[in-house]
Amino acid sequence: MAERKSGKSKKAHKEKAEKVNLREAGDALKAAETFNKVASAAEGAGLRFAYHCHGYEMVPSPEGTLFDTLAKNTDPKRVLFQVDVFHALHGGANPVDLINRYASRVTSLHLKDLKKGVAIVKGTGIAPPEADVPIGAGQVDWPAVLRAAMKAGASLYYVEDESADPWGHIPQSVQYLKSLKL
Repeated sequence: MAERKSGKSKKAHKEKAEKVNLREAGDALKAAETFNKVASAAEGAGLRFAYHCHGYEMVPSPEGTLFDTLAKNTDPKRVLFQVDVFHALHGGANPVDLINRYASRVTSLHLKDLKKGVAIVKGTGIAPPEADVPIGAGQVDWPAVLRAAMKAGASLYYVEDESADPWGHIPQSVQYLKSLKL
Protein backbone atom coordinates (compact mmCIF):
# COMPACT_ATOMS: atom_id res chain seq x y z
CA MET A 1 0.00 0.00 0.00
CA ALA A 2 2.74 2.48 0.88
CA GLU A 3 4.97 1.85 -2.10
CA ARG A 4 5.37 4.36 -4.90
CA LYS A 5 4.85 2.63 -8.20
CA SER A 6 6.35 4.77 -10.91
CA GLY A 7 5.19 4.84 -14.49
CA LYS A 8 1.45 4.56 -13.87
CA SER A 9 -0.37 5.69 -16.92
CA LYS A 10 -3.80 7.25 -17.26
CA LYS A 11 -4.87 3.98 -18.89
CA ALA A 12 -3.74 1.97 -15.84
CA HIS A 13 -5.69 4.30 -13.53
CA LYS A 14 -8.78 4.00 -15.73
CA GLU A 15 -8.54 0.21 -15.80
CA LYS A 16 -8.19 0.13 -12.01
CA ALA A 17 -11.30 2.30 -11.59
CA GLU A 18 -13.28 0.20 -14.06
CA LYS A 19 -12.41 -3.05 -12.24
CA VAL A 20 -14.12 -1.82 -9.07
CA ASN A 21 -17.14 -0.58 -11.07
CA LEU A 22 -19.13 1.19 -8.35
CA ARG A 23 -21.41 3.18 -10.62
CA GLU A 24 -24.83 2.73 -9.00
CA ALA A 25 -26.40 1.63 -5.72
CA GLY A 26 -26.72 -2.00 -6.87
CA ASP A 27 -22.97 -2.15 -7.44
CA ALA A 28 -22.34 -0.79 -3.93
CA LEU A 29 -24.70 -3.39 -2.46
CA LYS A 30 -22.90 -6.22 -4.29
CA ALA A 31 -19.55 -4.86 -3.12
CA ALA A 32 -20.86 -4.58 0.46
CA GLU A 33 -21.92 -8.23 0.42
CA THR A 34 -18.48 -9.28 -0.81
CA PHE A 35 -16.69 -7.00 1.66
CA ASN A 36 -18.65 -8.48 4.58
CA LYS A 37 -17.65 -12.01 3.55
CA VAL A 38 -14.01 -11.08 3.03
CA ALA A 39 -13.88 -9.12 6.29
CA SER A 40 -15.30 -12.07 8.19
CA ALA A 41 -12.73 -14.41 6.66
CA ALA A 42 -9.96 -11.92 7.37
CA GLU A 43 -11.02 -11.67 10.99
CA GLY A 44 -10.97 -15.46 11.26
CA ALA A 45 -7.36 -15.37 10.06
CA GLY A 46 -6.36 -12.65 12.53
CA LEU A 47 -6.39 -9.90 9.89
CA ARG A 48 -8.37 -6.72 9.31
CA PHE A 49 -10.11 -5.67 6.11
CA ALA A 50 -10.20 -2.03 5.00
CA TYR A 51 -11.67 -0.48 1.88
CA HIS A 52 -9.66 2.27 0.16
CA CYS A 53 -12.04 4.92 -1.19
CA HIS A 54 -11.07 6.45 -4.51
CA GLY A 55 -13.52 9.18 -5.47
CA TYR A 56 -15.81 7.38 -7.88
CA GLU A 57 -18.01 6.34 -4.92
CA MET A 58 -18.84 9.99 -4.17
CA VAL A 59 -21.81 10.17 -6.54
CA PRO A 60 -25.40 10.45 -5.25
CA SER A 61 -27.29 7.40 -3.99
CA PRO A 62 -30.36 6.94 -1.78
CA GLU A 63 -28.13 7.00 1.36
CA GLY A 64 -26.23 10.11 0.26
CA THR A 65 -23.38 8.77 -1.88
CA LEU A 66 -22.35 5.33 -3.08
CA PHE A 67 -19.73 5.41 -0.33
CA ASP A 68 -22.54 5.93 2.20
CA THR A 69 -24.44 3.01 0.66
CA LEU A 70 -21.36 0.85 0.96
CA ALA A 71 -20.79 1.94 4.56
CA LYS A 72 -24.42 1.43 5.58
CA ASN A 73 -24.43 -2.12 4.21
CA THR A 74 -21.14 -3.34 5.64
CA ASP A 75 -20.37 -4.54 9.15
CA PRO A 76 -18.96 -1.47 10.96
CA LYS A 77 -16.84 -3.65 13.24
CA ARG A 78 -15.25 -5.61 10.41
CA VAL A 79 -15.17 -3.39 7.31
CA LEU A 80 -12.83 -0.48 7.97
CA PHE A 81 -11.82 2.42 5.73
CA GLN A 82 -8.68 3.94 4.35
CA VAL A 83 -9.45 7.46 3.14
CA ASP A 84 -7.52 8.53 0.06
CA VAL A 85 -7.65 12.26 0.78
CA PHE A 86 -6.70 13.38 -2.75
CA HIS A 87 -9.20 11.15 -4.51
CA ALA A 88 -12.01 11.71 -2.00
CA LEU A 89 -11.66 15.48 -2.52
CA HIS A 90 -11.20 15.24 -6.29
CA GLY A 91 -14.25 12.97 -6.45
CA GLY A 92 -16.45 15.50 -4.67
CA ALA A 93 -16.30 14.62 -0.97
CA ASN A 94 -15.11 16.79 1.87
CA PRO A 95 -12.37 14.61 3.43
CA VAL A 96 -12.89 16.08 6.92
CA ASP A 97 -16.62 15.36 6.80
CA LEU A 98 -15.96 11.85 5.47
CA ILE A 99 -13.49 11.09 8.27
CA ASN A 100 -15.80 12.54 10.91
CA ARG A 101 -18.86 10.65 9.59
CA TYR A 102 -17.03 7.31 9.68
CA ALA A 103 -14.57 8.05 12.48
CA SER A 104 -14.83 4.66 14.18
CA ARG A 105 -13.99 2.93 10.89
CA VAL A 106 -11.16 5.14 9.54
CA THR A 107 -7.90 3.38 10.33
CA SER A 108 -5.57 5.00 7.81
CA LEU A 109 -5.15 7.75 5.23
CA HIS A 110 -3.38 8.22 1.93
CA LEU A 111 -1.87 11.69 2.08
CA LYS A 112 -1.65 13.34 -1.32
CA ASP A 113 -2.53 16.89 -2.37
CA LEU A 114 -4.60 18.13 -5.31
CA LYS A 115 -3.15 21.00 -7.32
CA LYS A 116 -4.87 24.34 -6.86
CA GLY A 117 -7.21 25.09 -9.73
CA VAL A 118 -7.91 21.45 -10.62
CA ALA A 119 -11.68 21.03 -10.79
CA ILE A 120 -13.54 18.90 -8.26
CA VAL A 121 -15.58 16.42 -10.32
CA LYS A 122 -18.16 14.30 -8.50
CA GLY A 123 -17.44 10.64 -9.01
CA THR A 124 -14.03 10.87 -10.59
CA GLY A 125 -11.55 8.25 -9.43
CA ILE A 126 -8.58 9.13 -11.59
CA ALA A 127 -6.34 12.13 -12.13
CA PRO A 128 -3.32 12.86 -14.31
CA PRO A 129 0.10 12.97 -12.62
CA GLU A 130 0.26 16.77 -13.02
CA ALA A 131 -2.72 17.11 -10.62
CA ASP A 132 -0.52 15.74 -7.81
CA VAL A 133 1.49 18.37 -5.87
CA PRO A 134 3.52 18.24 -2.64
CA ILE A 135 1.40 18.05 0.50
CA GLY A 136 0.59 21.58 1.64
CA ALA A 137 0.86 23.11 -1.84
CA GLY A 138 -2.62 22.22 -3.03
CA GLN A 139 -6.32 22.39 -2.17
CA VAL A 140 -6.48 20.11 0.88
CA ASP A 141 -6.94 21.67 4.32
CA TRP A 142 -4.30 19.44 5.94
CA PRO A 143 -4.52 20.68 9.53
CA ALA A 144 -8.29 19.99 9.52
CA VAL A 145 -7.88 16.59 7.82
CA LEU A 146 -5.15 15.45 10.18
CA ARG A 147 -6.96 16.68 13.29
CA ALA A 148 -10.06 14.76 12.22
CA ALA A 149 -7.99 11.64 11.51
CA MET A 150 -6.18 11.83 14.84
CA LYS A 151 -9.48 12.34 16.67
CA ALA A 152 -10.87 9.31 14.82
CA GLY A 153 -7.91 7.23 15.96
CA ALA A 154 -6.37 6.64 12.53
CA SER A 155 -2.95 5.14 13.12
CA LEU A 156 -1.45 4.76 9.65
CA TYR A 157 -0.62 7.62 7.29
CA TYR A 158 0.90 6.96 3.88
CA VAL A 159 2.51 9.77 1.93
CA GLU A 160 1.56 8.95 -1.64
CA ASP A 161 3.01 10.69 -4.67
CA GLU A 162 2.08 9.76 -8.21
CA SER A 163 3.53 12.86 -9.83
CA ALA A 164 6.24 12.88 -12.46
CA ASP A 165 8.67 14.03 -9.72
CA PRO A 166 8.14 11.96 -6.55
CA TRP A 167 11.79 12.39 -5.48
CA GLY A 168 11.28 16.15 -5.51
CA HIS A 169 7.79 16.18 -4.01
CA ILE A 170 8.14 13.70 -1.16
CA PRO A 171 10.82 15.65 0.79
CA GLN A 172 8.68 18.79 0.46
CA SER A 173 5.63 16.87 1.68
CA VAL A 174 7.49 15.46 4.67
CA GLN A 175 8.89 18.90 5.54
CA TYR A 176 5.41 20.41 5.40
CA LEU A 177 3.96 17.67 7.62
CA LYS A 178 6.77 18.13 10.14
CA SER A 179 6.06 21.87 10.26
CA LEU A 180 2.41 21.44 11.27
CA LYS A 181 1.50 22.24 14.85
CA LEU A 182 -1.42 19.95 15.55
